[in-house]
Amino acid sequence: MIGDIWRSWKKPISDLTPEELGKLVVQRDGFPIVLDLVMPKLRADPLFDGGYYPGDVLSDLLRSPPEIWIDRPEYEAELAALEKRALAAGEDTNFAFRKSLVRF
Repeated sequence: MIGDIWRSWKKPISDLTPEELGKLVVQRDGFPIVLDLVMPKLRADPLFDGGYYPGDVLSDLLRSPPEIWIDRPEYEAELAALEKRALAAGEDTNFAFRKSLVRF
């Protein structure tokens, strides 16, 4: 994972793949710039797939600690609406996302 993150930062930011963005979100690396790249993708499709499953990026952001939003509080304010849109997708589309929200 560390090697993947390192390689991501050697690329132009506009060339990052969805999978690279997903790994950066999971590792909370490159914030708030990574948030600036991810939020438009989530607005277009809340089930944006960062390489793990549909909705993985949103799921991880929903479980993120509050300090990641310090520089971008407007993004945190959008999370509930994005979650609602993701949950409104058909069960065959959002199954993994719904399962990721289950708290043990």
